[in-house]
Amino acid sequence: DIIEVKVGDLGGWIEKERNLSHEGSCWVYDNAKVYGNAEVYQDALIYGKSQVYGVAIVEGFAQIFENSQVYECAVVSGLVKVYGSAEIYGFTDVFYHAKIYENAKVYGCATVTGYAKIGGMANVYENASVGGDACVIGNAKCYGFSNVSQNAKVFDYAKVYGRSTVGGHSHVFGSAEIYDNAAVIDWAQVYGHSKVFEDAFIYGFAEIFENAKVYGEAYVYEYAKVYNNSQVYGEARVYGNAKFSGKVSGGIWK
Repeated sequence: DIIEVKVGDLGGWIEKERNLSHEGSCWVYDNAKVYGNAEVYQDALIYGKSQVYGVAIVEGFAQIFENSQVYECAVVSGLVKVYGSAEIYGFTDVFYHAKIYENAKVYGCATVTGYAKIGGMANVYENASVGGDACVIGNAKCYGFSNVSQNAKVFDYAKVYGRSTVGGHSHVFGSAEIYDNAAVIDWAQVYGHSKVFEDAFIYGFAEIFENAKVYGEAYVYEYAKVYNNSQVYGEARVYGNAKFSGKVSGGIWK
């Protein structure tokens, strides 16, 4: 949405002159507040009941509105929109076309870029990165050095952490957990109470669900399904149209 600031429009509240740059078309209005050593530059807009404070920087064409907050050492730039009751803080960097909304929080040293969306009660923190067209919503958590990218979706109560990767068009949901150096890509789905960890690799149209665990250097791919209380580990390979609900530490199953 394009918001036009006209001569004569009433501003919001700034604590000191340095909070709002004299260059560009940046503006603070409605009941918004900018204070502390926070700075608003270029064409950024701060409005609604939002607050920017600490030593936060908001620049580019970013919009901070409704009841959202940007504080501590966070940097928000590009065409980012932060709204609802979302919070961005710590040493985070949110840029390009990302949207942070509802009650989502991005903090620590996290990075959110691209057209990524972080919403609901989702938390992205520590050194996690979310980019591309990825979506992290619901009560999902992404942390550690994890990476969620492309068109991936992480939602419900799912957790992605460690140095794990979730990409492609994959979905991680329910109470599933992806961690260590595990990767879930393509159109794969991991859900239920399942766990994928260590160096496991899930791809193709594979599904891991219920209470299944895939770990070690195991690969599950193509149209394979691993479910129930299964454990697939070691260097096991489960693929094709296999449906597996047992325990295997190696070999090929298809």
